[in-house]
Amino acid sequence: MSRITIEKYVAGALESRFDVPGFVLRIVAWTLPGPAIAALKHRGMDIAAMRDAQAARRPYMASLDVMELGVKKKVLLFVH
Repeated sequence: MSRITIEKYVAGALESRFDVPGFVLRIVAWTLPGPAIAALKHRGMDIAAMRDAQAARRPYMASLDVMELGVKKKVLLFVH
């Protein structure tokens, strides 16, 4: 079964890391409305590409820059 790893970095240092089962991606793709999926894609998180990679059993990585409580952070998403 595939899994998704999410890592959050602040100033290049790893702040947190966690894994979720791959089926969560199916739930996200099924439940989120189209505009939300489009907004995520615009920010760098392409749900369709992640699902395609998952189905083909190939790795996928996405990077998003976010602002959390006034602090710039980089979030990396891995499908593997």
